[in-house]
Amino acid sequence: MEDAQSASADKPFSFTINPAVAITTTSMPSGTEGEAYSYQLISSGGTGAITWSDLDSDLAAKGLALSSSGLVSGTPTTSGTCSFTAVAEDSTGSNDQQPLSIEIAAGYICGDADGNGIVEISDAVFLVTFVFVPGSPAPDPLEAGDVDCNEIIEVSDAVYLINYIFVPGSPEPCADCP
Repeated sequence: MEDAQSASADKPFSFTINPAVAITTTSMPSGTEGEAYSYQLISSGGTGAITWSDLDSDLAAKGLALSSSGLVSGTPTTSGTCSFTAVAEDSTGSNDQQPLSIEIAAGYICGDADGNGIVEISDAVFLVTFVFVPGSPAPDPLEAGDVDCNEIIEVSDAVYLINYIFVPGSPEPCADCP
C-alpha cells in the first residue's frame, strides 16, 4: 500500500478457504415396513451450518423424511427399494448431492398366515380354516397368506405351503411375487 507521499507499508493477511461440503454417507441400513426407521446422514467440509434436503421428495412415498439436520426417519409404509437423492448445502451455497437407497423388507413373513414367525403346517391349516369356516380370522396382513401371489387367499395357497414344507426344492412362498 502506498500513500500520496510515496510512503508505503506492508501488512500480511491470511485467510482460510474451507473445503466444499461433501456427503460422506454412501450407503443406508435396511428397514422393515411398519417399523420405525432412523439414520443420520454425514457430511464433511463446508462453511457454517449444513442444511439437508431430499432433492425430489422421494422419501415421502415410503413414509420417510429427511430433516434439515440430516436425519432420515419415519415408519416405512411399503416394502421395496426406496431411492432418493440427498442434498447437503452449507451457509455459502456450496452443496453436494448423493444418490442413496434403502431396502425396505416386508413387515411380515410370506406364508406365516398365523403370525407366529415360522412358516409351518399350522399356516396351511390356518388358511384352509380361513377359506372354509365363516368368521374365522384372516391372516394379518392378508399378504402373508397369499403365497402364490394371485391376490386371492384360497386353498391353492395352503397347497403351495404344504408343497413348500414337504417337497424338497419347492419354491419359497411369494417367490414369484413382483
